[in-house]
Amino acid sequence: MVVRRLWNQKELRLQDLLGANARRWFRPRDSKLHCRSVGIGSGRWSHRPEPTAWLESLLGTTAIGIIRTWLITSVLSLSFASLSQAATTTFIARGNEPNWRVEVTDATVTFQAMGADAVTISPKPEATVVADAETYLAMVEGEPFSLTVTDKICIDTMSGMTYPKTVAVNLGEKTYSGCGGDPATLLRGEWLIEEIGGKAIIAKSQPTISFGDDGQISGNGSCNRYFGPYALSGEGLKISDLASSMMACEQPLMDQEALLIKSLHEASRFEIKAGGVLVLLGSDRVSVLARRE
Repeated sequence: MVVRRLWNQKELRLQDLLGANARRWFRPRDSKLHCRSVGIGSGRWSHRPEPTAWLESLLGTTAIGIIRTWLITSVLSLSFASLSQAATTTFIARGNEPNWRVEVTDATVTFQAMGADAVTISPKPEATVVADAETYLAMVEGEPFSLTVTDKICIDTMSGMTYPKTVAVNLGEKTYSGCGGDPATLLRGEWLIEEIGGKAIIAKSQPTISFGDDGQISGNGSCNRYFGPYALSGEGLKISDLASSMMACEQPLMDQEALLIKSLHEASRFEIKAGGVLVLLGSDRVSVLARRE
């Protein structure tokens, strides 16, 4: 009787949520009771159906089928979305004087120079790899086309932004040069700071800077841990709204930390020098100099 009363209460709650048809929709079809004695002579019993049997008795086999179909469809949708995203991953390069842009996907190469129609090459030619350069060759309306991507640091002649790839395009008798790739890949990871505002760091201090792939920056300021957002755009690098822990250290370390935070806020662009040295620049002067950890 107790079990029956509990089931009736569940039916009433379902009716409140789903309406009067809930009793017909969710009526248990095979409500097996699995009872055990909790204590000798206690007269207490528990209703403990198997998990799947309980869910089926609560929702019905039709609803269970719908749920299973929905789960399978969701998983497949996520899988196809991941494949689609992977298929549209692009490499983008651009240059100036004249402005031009090239985009490489898994299937095509598209090039457009200012004042001219876009040219799409499909399927994408196989790349010829020589040393640290990849070259794609094709014919476009009877004219030879080549795209060469070299693993060499490139600085945009207009914005001053640093890119990981140097790019050259030849179409007919015209040659275009520029930069490509994602600048953020050059920053990501941990760096050991060696100079702040043109001054060498205090001996045995260990200030660091780390650029994450989530748009967050963090590190050891000299005494406290600091953190905050950073962004890369056509205008350069922006580090803002840095916060830190509140420990106290010897005054020279506190002064060095304050100078570091100020220098990071002032940084407006970056360069990668010979030997992989990171230079953060602000107002045409070196704000921070660092090396890979």
